[in-house]
Formats: sequence, structure tokens, C-alpha cells
Amino acid sequence: MVCGRPPPARPCAGAVPATTPWPFALTPAGRSWLIDLIGWDPAQPRPGRRPLVRGCLDWTERREHLGGLVGAKLCELFLGNGWVVRIGSGRAVRLTATGTAALRDRLGITLD
Repeated sequence: MVCGRPPPARPCAGAVPATTPWPFALTPAGRSWLIDLIGWDPAQPRPGRRPLVRGCLDWTERREHLGGLVGAKLCELFLGNGWVVRIGSGRAVRLTATGTAALRDRLGITLD
């Protein structure tokens, strides 16, 4: 499952833009947030070789966003809750009104 930074983006696996050369790390507060929000503990053993967090370059936007297992889980959450919807058959997504409210209420993020 892949997701992207709305509205519209061509994503790899997540939705958080980078702001520093190596910004991707899961903090204890981030782990608690994931447990509370989706009931998933990133510290649990996981199958496969996918990294927990990593940057993923969006070739269209030329910006990194959150990739890895955490990015994929957040993407599943956003799509599953209808916070983003796919645009056509590609990887681009669009933020919905419900998603705008969820970002504001759960993360304190407001969009213009």
C-alpha cells in the first residue's frame, strides 16, 4: 500500500515531508501516538525486511516523505478512514474534508 502527501502528490509510502537531511526517526512520543491512534506498536516483531522508517524521494515533487513500515501504516489509516482518496488509477491522492478535520483534530495541522 502506498500513499502520498495531499493534495495531489505522487507518493512512495507515507505522508510527512522532510525538513532536514535525515529527519526520519521514530521517537517515544511518536510510538505512543501510533499505539493510541491505530493500536499498532512499532516495537512488535515484524516480518520482512522493510525498514521501520526511512525517507522516500517523491520524484515528481522532488521532496522526501515518510516511507517504510510507519509510512505504509499511516497510508492505510488515511485511505481506510477516507481521509485521502485516490485520484484515478495512479498513486496520487487528494485530501478529503474528513481528512482535513482529522489532521486538525489529531495533529493540530491546519491547511490553507
